Amino acid sequence: MGDLKENAAKPILELRDIGKRYGAVEVLRNIDFKLYPGEVHALMGENGAGKSTLSKIISGVIKKSQGAMYVNSESYEPENTDDAKAHGISIVHQEFNLIPVLSVATNIFLGKEYRKGGILDERRHQAQAKELLEQLGLDIPVGIKVRELSIAQQQMVEIAKCLSDGSQIIIMDEPSATLTLNETKQLFKIIESLRNKGVAFIYISHKMDEIFQISQKITVLRDGNEIGSFPTEDMTEDKLVGLMVGRQISSMYNHENYTQAETVLKVSNLKAGKTVKDVSFSLKKGEVLGFGGLVGAGRSELMKMLFGELAFETGEIELFGNKMNRPVIKKMIEAGFIYLTENRKEEGLILTKTIKENITLSVMKKMLKGGLISNAKEVEIADRMVKELDIRLNNINQRMTELSGGNQQKVVIAKWLATNPRILVLDEPTRGIDVGAKHEIYQVINRLCKQGMSIIIISSEMPELIGMCDRVIIMAEGKITGELSGEEITEENIMAKAVLRGYSIA
Repeated sequence: MGDLKENAAKPILELRDIGKRYGAVEVLRNIDFKLYPGEVHALMGENGAGKSTLSKIISGVIKKSQGAMYVNSESYEPENTDDAKAHGISIVHQEFNLIPVLSVATNIFLGKEYRKGGILDERRHQAQAKELLEQLGLDIPVGIKVRELSIAQQQMVEIAKCLSDGSQIIIMDEPSATLTLNETKQLFKIIESLRNKGVAFIYISHKMDEIFQISQKITVLRDGNEIGSFPTEDMTEDKLVGLMVGRQISSMYNHENYTQAETVLKVSNLKAGKTVKDVSFSLKKGEVLGFGGLVGAGRSELMKMLFGELAFETGEIELFGNKMNRPVIKKMIEAGFIYLTENRKEEGLILTKTIKENITLSVMKKMLKGGLISNAKEVEIADRMVKELDIRLNNINQRMTELSGGNQQKVVIAKWLATNPRILVLDEPTRGIDVGAKHEIYQVINRLCKQGMSIIIISSEMPELIGMCDRVIIMAEGKITGELSGEEITEENIMAKAVLRGYSIA
């Protein structure tokens, strides 16, 4: 630890005047950045701000167009990711770089295998893999296939891979996007343990609460420019949001309660095996009803049963006063009940199609003229929805892949708003999108409720449930374990009801 204190005054990584161009397009300009041993340095900015580009330059995925980089005061010009690893720099992507059919030990030492007499030394691989995992405080069997691990365990294997490379700098891109609260806390414990050994982290996340909890410094990028680097302790959430979006947002949520007396949905004693157990609740006109709980609580499955995507065994559903004992997706859509999946890329959008085609997909009948699709009608609907949701694009004939995550999410919402729904279920509506896009989606939700639409939000983000919901129902292991409203909706109250059977949230 003496070395760590002695070296803390000198950056382990320094970037000077870094720029990146693709032809005439500048995506990064004049970036200066310093990372110190044992530091967690958050890289913040909206989608398209340049965070991923900068992390790819540092980790050897792409080459910079200008500027200089230094590792431990020596010039650093990585040819590729292997060269970066040789300099002690690794990156853990959102999409893990693991081979599911191979064992944990094999994955950790892939590309740097030990051999004995020309044959792979599996015994040594397993022994050293076990030692690495024990250093992280993990009890993961090193002989099992990666596909048998949870997402959180796979992430820990990725970190063990970095350590096996001798990494002193680890870049983490949205590391907690698919983790539960407990798993995130375990990740933070491991980061803290490695920090104490001098390992430095560049941490990219859209989750504000995490950034303030785990980082010591924050660098903000906007439109490819460095806005500045700040000690985390000197930063507030409002100030950080303002730096990221280039304007002050007085309140992220600005939610008002537009709940009316009319009950639009009533669910009674819904059961489906171990997934949903005797669930009853109601929804009012104009209400925002949140569903909180840990991953696997049964929230998404419940909504898919109401939508007709999954079957249930017993129970009753009353929609706008009409019984829907066996919902069918087509009939639920016609009745005005819409479910927006959390997996927008695979289930909510056709990424190979245009924005116009995606928006109008749900209203094909409205566009038919003489048995053929009217292009004029298609353009009219798409243009109206783009304007209504303020979707940022060049034109409606762009491919979906050209949009940011936030604008892709707006297209999903636009697709279903075109059907004129009365109840909208949003499953993790802001997962993986930047703070500016979140604010805009919250504004859309507020506007829809004011117009009398009812919204159900399933979210794993506590601030979202607290800031946007009039009432929150908490589920655990398929059951409703509590209901909160008004000032009762706090993180402590939600978590207290989200945990069953003695699971610890500490």
